[in-house]
Amino acid sequence: MAADRLIVNGHYEVDPTRALPGYDTPTATAYAVFSPGGKDPSMFGLLCDPKLPLRPDVFRSMRDISEPGMVRAVEWGVIEWPDTGRQHPFLIYDRPAGTKVFETLESQRAPFADDVIINGFLAPAAAALEALSERERTHRAIRPNNLYFADTGQRTLMLGEAASAPPGFSQPDLFEPIELAGADKAARGEGTLADDLFALGITVLCLLLGRVPPTAEDPDAVLLERMVGTSYSAAVRGNRLQMNMVELLRGLLSDDVAERWNLRDLESWIGGRQMTPKQAKPPVRATRPLTVAGTDHEIPRAAAHGLSVNWADAGKVCRSADFDSWLQRSLDDDEISANVREAVGPSQAFQDMPPADDDKLVTSLCIALDRVSPIRHRGFGTHMEGVGTALATYFDDEERLRQVRDVIIGRFVNTWMALQPRSRPELLHLYGVFESLPGFIEHNEWSEGIERCLYELNPFYHCRSPYLEQLMAYRIEDVLAGLNRVAAECDQTQLPIDRHIAAFIVARTPKIEGRMLRSLGAFETSRAEAVISCLTVLAQLQKDLKVEPLPELSLWFAALLQPAIEKFHNIKRRAEIAADIEKIADTGDLTDLLHLVDDPEALSEDERRFKVACHEYHLCTVKIGKIQTVLRSRGLLSYDVGEQAAAIVAGIISSVGASTILIWSIL
Repeated sequence: MAADRLIVNGHYEVDPTRALPGYDTPTATAYAVFSPGGKDPSMFGLLCDPKLPLRPDVFRSMRDISEPGMVRAVEWGVIEWPDTGRQHPFLIYDRPAGTKVFETLESQRAPFADDVIINGFLAPAAAALEALSERERTHRAIRPNNLYFADTGQRTLMLGEAASAPPGFSQPDLFEPIELAGADKAARGEGTLADDLFALGITVLCLLLGRVPPTAEDPDAVLLERMVGTSYSAAVRGNRLQMNMVELLRGLLSDDVAERWNLRDLESWIGGRQMTPKQAKPPVRATRPLTVAGTDHEIPRAAAHGLSVNWADAGKVCRSADFDSWLQRSLDDDEISANVREAVGPSQAFQDMPPADDDKLVTSLCIALDRVSPIRHRGFGTHMEGVGTALATYFDDEERLRQVRDVIIGRFVNTWMALQPRSRPELLHLYGVFESLPGFIEHNEWSEGIERCLYELNPFYHCRSPYLEQLMAYRIEDVLAGLNRVAAECDQTQLPIDRHIAAFIVARTPKIEGRMLRSLGAFETSRAEAVISCLTVLAQLQKDLKVEPLPELSLWFAALLQPAIEKFHNIKRRAEIAADIEKIADTGDLTDLLHLVDDPEALSEDERRFKVACHEYHLCTVKIGKIQTVLRSRGLLSYDVGEQAAAIVAGIISSVGASTILIWSIL
């Protein structure tokens, strides 16, 4: 192996000096990867952004698929990158035989022939998407600059990778259906096969034209154009296409997901069967428009979009009599009216709402007017599935984080789910997760808060604790090993568990309940209890997961355990425990350390002996008091009993002295 190569998962060799820019993605940089001892790189690896949530579940599915229409995933792991001095996720793929079809979205090339598009791209791509769909996965990254030639003759094409960023993150709005294009790029969600087929249709158009069709610079204007017209017309515009391709594109680019071609339709068309796309049902139009910020809207979906991009004026518009008149008389759509009542109540109720409630009112009304589109809130759009990826992507962005937090606290997912015409099973499971999230934020205990929301919504995301900032801790075992690795560099007057680690542990480990970590929040006032709780949890995890010794983490605890040692009353016992802590810390066994300072039997025996000593001390105090009383009264005593009294006093004093020595030895 070359001296400068790095190793991934003990097997694959990466050359950090040999970049492969032809395989870069918008969020990751490609490098040469070799088989052990290999001279020529048969693979490429993607050095990923450590802050972005990846899609390891999709990667694993791609690893099991050998379809020629998609690059094959090989392995993924964590790599220490020399230039950044930190760990990064690293995804390894087999290198395609050819180069990228489009270097960038701005690239232009000669249009492709129909037979190359049909037999060299659509047929293998459809097989690859079917294989993903069978595994309940989506691609969500189909676009011209993520296609590769599968052969040197450039007659066959293959889909590129799909796991280095959140789903849809790098997709231009034009490649997303209307109901996803309005969402933030980090909040588009996993989507469905229908969304992949839409992106496939736009990609086919690009191959036919030899370029990505131009659109207006303002994405909101393009989206509104698609809502009022169709995505097909907004993409094709004045370009002349052969009738068979018009048929294909109308089928794949239908804005009604129920009418959009599915895989069977596409495969039938590829096989030569004539498929006539159904004409989309025109949207309901109001007899007179609703005016929002100077723009007239006749279609409910367009009105919702207009309200969402003019947030400052939207509340006033929604509470106005004009909006009620437009909804009840001009639009006259029973389904929309029912959605509005479900979301916000009767018109009189929301007309009387105070301006302070405008944010909730506008968000709810946007959902009611356009129930299949993203949840829109204060300029931020998110699909239900996209809340988690947005939370992870923007956790360090204060403004975006507040928007995501508000969506959770506002329980807008409940409103959105209640109005869906149909729900996928995975959304029902996710809805159950959302039920508990507002409570986590409102209570904000350790193991809860926005941190708990982050890990509940992102089951494959790494722990974002500042302690582990330079590491990629995806598992509990990684957290323990990471803490052991960084312990010597940390402030050892603080607990090894912070809010992120507490939330990560509870979200990933059913055996650890949040109540076990609540005392950590009282560290400054109840140090002994907090340290013992922290040690108890980590010791249990080390034992249950069979984690190797953690000597540095044990030494960290040794520096924190003085308050716990002081729970023992016996001075000699304290000294013995302090000495034993140093010995046990070297072994790295947290359970042994815990038993030393939190042994119920030893603590009980110490407490019993302390009570005995206290009782003896009390008796001695009483006796001394009596002696002092006798001494004060000695002038009244008879001279005849003087000698007897002196003897008695001497005996008592001897007894007190002996008791004092006994108590001192016990303590």
